[in-house]
Amino acid sequence: MSTRMWLLFSILALIAGIALVVLLFIRNYLKNTYYHNYQKDELIKVTETTNSINALHFASGETSRFIDKYVLCESMYDKFIVCNYLKPYKKISYFIYCYNKKGKVISIVKFQEKNTNNSSRIIALHRKTNSVNIVINMVDNIVLNSNCIRPLSNKRIRLFSLVFSAALFLILFAFRQFLFMALCSSSLRELLNSIYNYAAVLLIFGISVFTYIFTILRLRKKNVKALSGGVQEYEFI
Repeated sequence: MSTRMWLLFSILALIAGIALVVLLFIRNYLKNTYYHNYQKDELIKVTETTNSINALHFASGETSRFIDKYVLCESMYDKFIVCNYLKPYKKISYFIYCYNKKGKVISIVKFQEKNTNNSSRIIALHRKTNSVNIVINMVDNIVLNSNCIRPLSNKRIRLFSLVFSAALFLILFAFRQFLFMALCSSSLRELLNSIYNYAAVLLIFGISVFTYIFTILRLRKKNVKALSGGVQEYEFI
């Protein structure tokens, strides 16, 4: 094959590879989805002290059967929450969805406490938390919501892995051409039609296949983490 044809294929490969990378960003196949949708809790009052601003809210939905109110506190350096229980519990755990000002989930905290009083311990939150939702996980060994993050579907995992590995192959294929042109311009035609060029293409293909398999395994491992909560955990006895 002529030098011009190799160059043409490499330019087309680079354009296609960049297009696939853009597609990955647009489609966002790995975006987290959650079992709970944001619900604005009713604000009761806001009080200010010398050290913090405290916003008292009513809990909503199913959560209100166990936690009626909570205080979202903000100091100069920290943000934390204290929940008011309807009664003491032998064991209670719940997910705290932390949202930023745009309503985007920035953190999920799983809090667990045993032999409680009428209020929880102080629970540290992400510093940029603007609002929260509380979803009960378990109360006195009765499970109400086992997970908070939906696992990725096998279709999304395979599709992302395929597009990602294809983009890698195309970009590396083009890079190989431009590297040969930069280093061996005087004998480029001979090099492109030699076993070394085909070996390089075969190596790139092998790297892409390995990347496809590795990405699938990594995302399935992420699914296992999602099914186990996939959150930062706090536990108090």
